[in-house]
Amino acid sequence: MTAMSMRMREWARPHTEAEPSPLEEYIEFHQAGFPAVGRFCCVSCGNKVACVGLLRSCRVCGGDLWERPETSPWVMQP
Repeated sequence: MTAMSMRMREWARPHTEAEPSPLEEYIEFHQAGFPAVGRFCCVSCGNKVACVGLLRSCRVCGGDLWERPETSPWVMQP
């Protein structure tokens, strides 16, 4: 078996429950200045905001990138 066929075999492995699927690892980021509705956490410092309208830069650190609390490492999940 060549190294190429080993790589292809590894890539084609079926998904198991022990491994997260690519969709479970997907994190959607939101840029300041764009319209948004909901709760967000600053990617840089973890500051939490609720937004209806345009996302602003973080008031704590000036960061311009936000994510949902469900995917943020800053938020304690139950």
